[in-house]
Amino acid sequence: MKKKVDSSRRRALPLFLLALLILLLPSLASPILYAKQRTEPSSSSSRRRVDIVLVGATSSLAKKYLFQSFFRSYLEEELKPLGATLDYHFYGAATRPFEEGGKLLTDFLASSTSCKGVQNIDSTICEAMLKSFRKNFRYVQLRGEDHYKQLGRRLQQEQENGGQQLEGRLFYLSISPDLYGDIAKSIAEYVRPNATAAVGSESSSSQAAWVRVVFEKPFGRDLPSAEALAHDLAQHLEEEEIYRVDHYMGKGVVQAILPFRQANRHWLEALWTGRHVASVEVSMKETEDCEGRTSFYEGYGVIRDVLQNHLTQVLVLLKMDIPEGSSSSSSVYGSHQHRTAVLEELVFLGDMKSPDGEETHASIHVGQYEGYHAHVASDRRSKPLFVKTSVPTAASVTLASKHPRWEGARFTLKAGKALDTRTSYARVVLCDDREGGRKEGRRCGCEMLFNIQGGEFGTAIVWNKTACAKLIDPEALQTPPGWVVEEEDKVEGGRGLHVLRPKDGESNLPNAYENVVEAVLAGDRSMFLGTEELLHQWRVWDKVLTRADAMEPELYPAGYALDEVELTGFFGVRAEGGEEEEKREEL
Repeated sequence: MKKKVDSSRRRALPLFLLALLILLLPSLASPILYAKQRTEPSSSSSRRRVDIVLVGATSSLAKKYLFQSFFRSYLEEELKPLGATLDYHFYGAATRPFEEGGKLLTDFLASSTSCKGVQNIDSTICEAMLKSFRKNFRYVQLRGEDHYKQLGRRLQQEQENGGQQLEGRLFYLSISPDLYGDIAKSIAEYVRPNATAAVGSESSSSQAAWVRVVFEKPFGRDLPSAEALAHDLAQHLEEEEIYRVDHYMGKGVVQAILPFRQANRHWLEALWTGRHVASVEVSMKETEDCEGRTSFYEGYGVIRDVLQNHLTQVLVLLKMDIPEGSSSSSSVYGSHQHRTAVLEELVFLGDMKSPDGEETHASIHVGQYEGYHAHVASDRRSKPLFVKTSVPTAASVTLASKHPRWEGARFTLKAGKALDTRTSYARVVLCDDREGGRKEGRRCGCEMLFNIQGGEFGTAIVWNKTACAKLIDPEALQTPPGWVVEEEDKVEGGRGLHVLRPKDGESNLPNAYENVVEAVLAGDRSMFLGTEELLHQWRVWDKVLTRADAMEPELYPAGYALDEVELTGFFGVRAEGGEEEEKREEL
């Protein structure tokens, strides 16, 4: 009998271990994979409260990107393997009265949030969490100081009633920049945790709960207005509380630029100089026109809208020295100090002297698509339907660097509306310098393409194997974290290409705004513009805009190929003195 009992115990032991393993597996899974088998978030008072106020909740940006991005962050927090530690409370704010605004918010949430594209979560659980998220997003009217006072009292009362410790308050401003200063003042005076503490005081800097305020571009339209806005914000917010968004920093390829350079610095940095880099081009092409947005474009134009911010940020990541001993976030974006140092070196090509001391040719091209003036008139509802305007809808600007490392290299930024295709990329043209000579004898057929979006390649880093054979050794190549070499070469015109892509596939990458929201909630300011960094951007572009604003743009047909700009001389050829610019030398 004893032997039979022992035998039964031995058989039961493996079954017990198997059952234990099944119980433990969920806790070892990813935050998204493990849903804790619950469909409603915990309301435990042990969780720290985070108030999230989306000011401008009825804006197109909120509907297109922000609601879904906040839902993804909500999911990540609620479905942590060891349980949520933060309790998010969402408030959608606008100027509309409560009934009208509340209905609009409900409609926006229903149409712009979904479980589509959410990976590794049971659909039933995701839908239940989505229902909870929408219910948790409440409307508040914010039209003046009294409303901000009411909001401050409401948030304080809800926190006390819930018995929770306040972790912090996030304000995302999806509104006109003209309102930034007044709203920052109202937040600081009435809704900031410990609102009675003065900015810069010991109690303000040491308070337990944080406040973070997110601002969307534009941050001024020139250096004086940017300085004035920065001064206004500094009266009410600390520098570490200000998050200026450039959502291009959240795009997959942009995030991979510095990690790619870091992974391959043992051979790539020797090429990353003016001796081997003939040119860098950063482009953003859009097929849509400006209809419906001309009121904004009339005040800013394409240079202020795209070149001064998005494309400049990409160029800075390509050009900066790789940070030494950097953290995980600064290894992706570099520090504010590193980025500012690059901006200090950038100059407009027209201000540079050639090696022999002669003036260089200015390099600004501006254009306007045919029919833009009709769109302006339509948006203004003016009659007759004709408005004369010199605002550029496309532009190409070439910059240079004062740093000896980049002597001879040219940096061209291009963008436009109503063009032939929707794509954005950075192209680095590399030259084999072993033949000597800065221009003569160089073979410059190697192009390294950082394709940010659209076009033929989607999200990818690409170069031609044959053209780059003498410069890039495939055996020495290291892929950045989260990226892999594509298994099968793509062929273009019979030439094999080397292609790197995100390991999890392009469709599974978080979009730029999901990365923005995640970074703000984590308190990571590395992808956001610091004040000094912003002002140095404007110091570069103010000189460009002084010339560009005085130029009359050339008309171009819808569907125009912006690639032709600097080769044909067709597009926006007027420069200082009205003379045509010389065509750029084809490399």
